Amino acid sequence: MGKMEQENDNLIYGNNYSLLVGDQELASYHQQNIPSYQDNPLIGTLPGIWTEDDYLEMLTYDPGVEEELRYLSPDERMHVLFETGNFFMPMTIHYNIATKISIALRSGLVFRNPIKPTFRKDVLERIAATEPGENNTGEKGPRVRNFPSRASGFTIIGTSGVGKSYSLETILMLYPQVYYHSQYKGQPFTFIQITWLKIECPYDGLISSLCTNFFDAVDNILNTQYHKNYVDKRGSTIQSKVKGMKTVCGNHCVGLLVIDEIQRLKAAKNGGDSLMLNFFVQLVNMMGVPVILVGTPKAKVLMSEEFSQARRASGMGDVVWDRMSNDDDWKCFLEGIWDYQYVQKPVKLNERFIDVLYEVSQGIIDIAVKAFLLSQMKAIVDKTETLTEELIRTVATESFHLANPILTALRLGDTDALKRYEDVELESLDYYLRKMLNSNGKETGIQEDAKKPHEVSKKPVSNSKNHTSNSKPSEGIKVEPTPRRRSKKPDTQNTGLIKIVREGENKNLTAYEALSSEGYIKDPQEYLNP
Repeated sequence: MGKMEQENDNLIYGNNYSLLVGDQELASYHQQNIPSYQDNPLIGTLPGIWTEDDYLEMLTYDPGVEEELRYLSPDERMHVLFETGNFFMPMTIHYNIATKISIALRSGLVFRNPIKPTFRKDVLERIAATEPGENNTGEKGPRVRNFPSRASGFTIIGTSGVGKSYSLETILMLYPQVYYHSQYKGQPFTFIQITWLKIECPYDGLISSLCTNFFDAVDNILNTQYHKNYVDKRGSTIQSKVKGMKTVCGNHCVGLLVIDEIQRLKAAKNGGDSLMLNFFVQLVNMMGVPVILVGTPKAKVLMSEEFSQARRASGMGDVVWDRMSNDDDWKCFLEGIWDYQYVQKPVKLNERFIDVLYEVSQGIIDIAVKAFLLSQMKAIVDKTETLTEELIRTVATESFHLANPILTALRLGDTDALKRYEDVELESLDYYLRKMLNSNGKETGIQEDAKKPHEVSKKPVSNSKNHTSNSKPSEGIKVEPTPRRRSKKPDTQNTGLIKIVREGENKNLTAYEALSSEGYIKDPQEYLNP
């Protein structure tokens, strides 16, 4: 099996990708009011259909602001600011995505019912219908046959930093990832159900690599040996891997398959992007597995006519998650985090602060949050203990050297200027914090597991009824700093970017490919409004 390491309770890192791991439960069953959902154990074991208020309560996490914490020592307040990273406030867009997931998950299982005597035969026939051979027209190609299916898929397209991946993962974690069935309505029923699986599109855009990631993911979740059976097996081919992936999806009735970083298909050569998208269409139409594609605006050009039509039939529509505009939604976003001031002289939010934070971030949540927190850290270090517009501008200018040319181009709407810049990714919050403290002759004791400096914990948020705003803008607020471990004697040849590049060389990757696979490279043009 591919080498993977457990980093925390819910996130596993493998070969150039990460895997979200959810809960596993023994199946219990609930009454279904919708006729098509009845007498199906796979649907009956799912949680009830939640309302908007239910999602609000389950997804919201507000640790609350304790005023006395503002009078802790400067070093202690640095840690308190990092605790702000647990705050999450769901918005309308989260409810929309959660509803789509709920519908796609259940509708995709309607015609996949393992208690029916024809279930196994149906799975085999669906697989065979997608295999190359002589079809019913007498020509070479997949065998043509229509199977009943209500499976649907949709895409989530959003610029980097808006929180689309984290939000999607938080919603998925509301559902147990695996159910173990043993008995249904008094009859023996042994079955292992995979409710959802989220993997990343391989950066090389190859179906073979996707299948390998898929087998590794299932093996890590179920402790199976699909990688050994379909990848390591002598004589393994792309066709055998594809057939194996369809077989596993069919045998475990995978409820949702989420493919993140779909824009990586642009790296595929010789029509590999079309082959991959057609493969997804087969999973939806023939195997009945709903597929959700997640990516940056770069992925828009990849959406083939075939996949668009497959999604259009569902009537669910896609989700476009852009950087925010300076409007009421932006104000609500800032109101949500503004109470989290741990300087000793907090200030009230006003139009000037609203405008200056938009000016320095251009509506990119990740940058806005970093500017807000770093400005407080600067005020604590400098002992001014308050936020000002000038301070926020200064911190943004000094901290975001790589992003500033791009932000300037966004302010001016200069598309030509954006085309001149290479892809850029911001460093973690702790990187800027350490840089700021070192420039003031201080060091921070905030630590992290240095193996993955750009990744964040994907732990499910705790339930809370606290909600900081009655408004529901189109964006959510997630402040998630990543601490780093500071080495006393850093080995500059075997750490950081150099280490990533060298490890990539061992895998025959260029420096660009290695850095891209680790999330250090983004396309500045994705931040342009369409």
